[in-house]
Amino acid sequence: MKLSSKLFLCILLAFGGTAFGDEDHPMSRFYGPEIELKTLDHSFAGKFQDTLAFGDVSTGDGHKVSSLLIKTHEEIIKVNFANQGDYWGGQIITARGDIDVRVVSVLRDLPGFEVSINGKKSRVKIEAEDFTNNHFINPAFVLEKDDGSVIAVKLEQGQTCWMYSLHLALMFATIDSL
Repeated sequence: MKLSSKLFLCILLAFGGTAFGDEDHPMSRFYGPEIELKTLDHSFAGKFQDTLAFGDVSTGDGHKVSSLLIKTHEEIIKVNFANQGDYWGGQIITARGDIDVRVVSVLRDLPGFEVSINGKKSRVKIEAEDFTNNHFINPAFVLEKDDGSVIAVKLEQGQTCWMYSLHLALMFATIDSL
């Protein structure tokens, strides 16, 4: 594994800390313009613009794997996100072609992530009311696309650790790209 991958993994594990149990993630919602997702534990389901989406982050072994199921007008798309050896992300196979999704960097001071969708980079900022016990409290995930447009998804009455936030950043950027 490359040195940068090892450093990236160390940073994520250091920030991850111990996540709260599922009982600390009650039924809530993610919302934004044309976005209405219900969330429970480390899963969400609902409408994201003109698609239906279901996302789930495994709560075992430090939130290291997530799955995303998307229903567009044309097809149902499934993807898993995980550590791929030298990057975090996944490959999506669609009727229109394959899509490569990856985290390029952790933006610790922002805080947030730089995400690449088929080489096109976007930034996902995390704007939270507070950061307590290694968790962002009532965070908003703000996707800043390379064309200058912005999409914000806010979690109401909830919290996310760094690893859960990484998976959410990948999922929201992916859904928006379809």
